[in-house]
Amino acid sequence: MGWSILVLAAFVLALGGAKTYFSYYRTETEHASLIGKNPLLRVLRHVYRDYLGQIYRELFVAWFVRLCADAYCRFEVGVLDKLNYATASATLELSDLLFKHGELAGIDKLNHIIAVALSSASTRLILKLDIVGDYYAAIAWFVGGAVISLVLLLLA
Repeated sequence: MGWSILVLAAFVLALGGAKTYFSYYRTETEHASLIGKNPLLRVLRHVYRDYLGQIYRELFVAWFVRLCADAYCRFEVGVLDKLNYATASATLELSDLLFKHGELAGIDKLNHIIAVALSSASTRLILKLDIVGDYYAAIAWFVGGAVISLVLLLLA
């Protein structure tokens, strides 16, 4: 078995060397005329094109393409999809935390404090104005308070 592998390797090396030599030093028309004149090169071209090229593609190229496709699928499913899922979960958790501790705890409480302050101030003013009887001033105070609370809500 050892000698047959060495003979096969020498044959493939000679075939590749001849092909490289012809490709490097000759033009395409010179290749065609040279192969057309030599019956051994015609047979080798036929063997390479019909048998060796297909065997090489099936044994090495197709196997390597399958290997790369499998590696890419495993990388995509095993790494990228898990990374995307982890990133999405972390973003959701951060959004929930910011909503609970930022908006509910801070902004809503501030809005409530402002609304209570404006409500108590407007109630006191209405009581004072009611004594005086100036209802138009009370309406102006309500509109002004509404505008101020709208501006404060937009700024918060």
